[in-house]
Amino acid sequence: MEYRHYKLKEGKKEQWLAWAKYLVEHTEEVLDTLRDEGAKREACWVLDSEIYYGIDSLFLGMDHRQINLDHMKNFKECLQFVEKFTPPVPDKAVKLFDFRV
Repeated sequence: MEYRHYKLKEGKKEQWLAWAKYLVEHTEEVLDTLRDEGAKREACWVLDSEIYYGIDSLFLGMDHRQINLDHMKNFKECLQFVEKFTPPVPDKAVKLFDFRV
């Protein structure tokens, strides 16, 4: 699994938290997409204005699905890449989602 550390862009925390909640509410659609992408896991944690994100596949071939288009839109609008990192995620980080196929 590849892990990446992001900073939330100014004023975008609520948007990202709402998007994470939407994904959890649509778990079956997320899992279907992960299966199609050959991924086994996608997870996200938040700590203040920091996002820790992991996925074991970066295949973006399913862009025709609305949920993927929305996911990429929210990523671009809300997150600024900081660095790749090796786990563990900081102890105080709160898990937003952890999808496992």
